[in-house]
Amino acid sequence: MPVFLPFFFVDHALHEGAPKVPAAIVLPVKVDGVDCYAQLDTGAPGAVIWHSKGKADAPRKEVTVELAGLRRTASADAANLALLEQGRCASELVATIGNEFFEQGTLELDLAGSRYRWQQGAVLQGAPDAQAMRYVRWSGPGGHPLVTVRVAGGAPQAALLDTGSAAFGINAHSAQAWAGLTGGAALLREQRFQANSWGMPMQCVMGTVPRSLEIGERIKLPAFLGAYCEGLGFQPGEPLAGVVGLHHMLGKVLVIDYVSQRWALRQP
Repeated sequence: MPVFLPFFFVDHALHEGAPKVPAAIVLPVKVDGVDCYAQLDTGAPGAVIWHSKGKADAPRKEVTVELAGLRRTASADAANLALLEQGRCASELVATIGNEFFEQGTLELDLAGSRYRWQQGAVLQGAPDAQAMRYVRWSGPGGHPLVTVRVAGGAPQAALLDTGSAAFGINAHSAQAWAGLTGGAALLREQRFQANSWGMPMQCVMGTVPRSLEIGERIKLPAFLGAYCEGLGFQPGEPLAGVVGLHHMLGKVLVIDYVSQRWALRQP
């Protein structure tokens, strides 16, 4: 069985005066043998999304990206690889690693111990604590893991499971989704702030929604941390209740089995 490898939580204050909270998971990776760092984002379908962008017609080459015993090739131009050339790859994020990188197996994230591992194949097949998940492909390479949520005891709805939203409970991706999450209820401890998504500023609101929330079969909350950012670029290929982050899963072990399309949340 593969051994666990370390990852790092990056703590970030979402707005001025707010306490720092775990906001991103960062993985050590190698790019053509050079030690680098990349963010883990199960909200991103593709395998490797470079953070530095070059011109569309810039010459490209194939590079090898390695982590957790996996080796994937990715197309890159000089701008994508600038951190390697400048010797800054060990101090800045070179890329985001998305679902396609892991979709031939099972990703296990120990959120309490800041460690992870990847195993080939369907690890949760037949596991008694496994819950249903859909791994859907809307466009392009890779896909999105969808889990089931219930808001205020209502009908089950699909929601995106997103490690890139580590600081959040459940986010609304549209005004309609926000209305569905809040039901018009006033937020408790409401906070308004500006955030950035892929370099684009957004106006956000966050607070405790005084309604019950169930995430899968294991998380049952009398109230939950909800947020909505106007102008979020995410456009799902089907109706969703929202985007589930890691806030209500911290301290647990999250297992995503892309092959059998199951997920689990366990004690460490």
